[in-house]
Amino acid sequence: KLLEAASGSGSSEAQPALLELLHQIQHELQVGDSDEVKQVQKKLEELLTAALLAEPAPPTSKFICSAFCTVYARGSRTTMYTMMELLSSWISNKASPATSNASRVAILQLLGELCAVHGTSMINLALDAIALLIKQTRAAEPPLRVAAWSALAASLTSAGGLPVASQQEMLKSIKQTLTERNAPLELRVSCLSSITPLAKDTEGFWQGDMFETLSGLIVKCLDDPLVGVRTAGACALGKLCLAALAKPFRGRGSGAKGSANKLGAKINFLGKKNEANSQIEAVVGALTAPFLRSGVSKELRTAIARAFVVLLTGMKQSDAERHSEYVLSQLLPMISAPGGGSSSGKHPADCVTHILRCGLGERLSERGQQAMATALANHGTARSCPEATLTVVLKELALLLLQLQEVAADARDSLLQGDRPLLTLITHPARTVRLAACQCLWALVLAFPAHLAPLLNVSLNRLRAEHAKVAQSGTATAKETDVALEALNAQALAVGALVAAVPRTPFGGPATLINAALNAS
Repeated sequence: KLLEAASGSGSSEAQPALLELLHQIQHELQVGDSDEVKQVQKKLEELLTAALLAEPAPPTSKFICSAFCTVYARGSRTTMYTMMELLSSWISNKASPATSNASRVAILQLLGELCAVHGTSMINLALDAIALLIKQTRAAEPPLRVAAWSALAASLTSAGGLPVASQQEMLKSIKQTLTERNAPLELRVSCLSSITPLAKDTEGFWQGDMFETLSGLIVKCLDDPLVGVRTAGACALGKLCLAALAKPFRGRGSGAKGSANKLGAKINFLGKKNEANSQIEAVVGALTAPFLRSGVSKELRTAIARAFVVLLTGMKQSDAERHSEYVLSQLLPMISAPGGGSSSGKHPADCVTHILRCGLGERLSERGQQAMATALANHGTARSCPEATLTVVLKELALLLLQLQEVAADARDSLLQGDRPLLTLITHPARTVRLAACQCLWALVLAFPAHLAPLLNVSLNRLRAEHAKVAQSGTATAKETDVALEALNAQALAVGALVAAVPRTPFGGPATLINAALNAS
């Protein structure tokens, strides 16, 4: 009955009714008996083919493709090979019944779906279809090019490895599409979506310059005026890095004797060619190198941060734990990146903060977060730590201390006994660092309540000492008075942070210290 109803729904005015019928047919194909599917398969193929040529709308063509794939999965595959050859001939033959762009788009979509679902059962036909799709990416009509790229992204997942000639042709098409002037947004986004499947399908990925070529093309899109292109590029770059991590790596010193210079991934670090020794080094280097360039835009750095988050959140838990120390060591120098189109230089710090919170800290286990907190504490208390990096490190430490509580004992020891202890950072010349240090101090006493009374006592003594200096500075210059007041304000902020933590600690604090703080105020 559904087939009889669908036979009269081929006109463009009946697209909503056809969509509803296709939905019901799809459901019956999935739950029905396989013998019943085989009985109606011939009739169903005829009706689906007719619907395919009736200029279907995108939702309708999607259901048509899904129905075709389900028919060949539940029924017989005997006619699938003939259907593949017929669809390919309709695309390449000018005299085909598919006269409209909508029909050709639906056919390209069907070719991609059939290759994706049943490509392993027809390797040669799938490779021929992929070669045809690559050719269609250079068609004159933009809708056909968009459909061809989308179909390629779906079909490459089950091709079993593209020939080298097809890989080179696809690389040329990607470069042509991404560098084309005034290319539509949909075309560039669909092209970017096919890069990761190409990387997954390429054998000997690290032996040539495939990764460097693809990542370079994507990075150029991260500075595009269209936000949709930048977003798609960031996602594509992160997924490309994930695919690269899964590929066997041949770095320096591997392979035949005397061939070391030809193997491994060479990534451009600030204008100098350095050879990576592992996948993670090459991947992180490809992300950090454009970020650290002088004069790059805020949009590009924002997209790089998104790509980092895609990479880190897509990693396996074990890989994220194993590489967290190296990734952290590469992220912190990015905070001091030159330029960036921001007069305050705050944007690189915001990007790294986003990566640390959304990509790294959230993924790690308690043990990984403990190691991260210790590394941040050691870095923050070092005398060589820059001001911008220090602010980010202290803010991240505050969040980690609140999560880890008493587990972060090593980080606590570094903060209290490092080269520049936390109480010393309270008096830092930069106001942003002082506020971040107070935030970290507040989190520290919440994580370790036993340190509240000693720290509050020391801070009160320093507050009284600074207040005495201000009171005795009657003959000081205006500049010296300002310096003394800044020191007094810094100690007052520290005392305020500690007093604010008292209600949230399990047993509060000594009443004498609280009264002393009130008297000092």
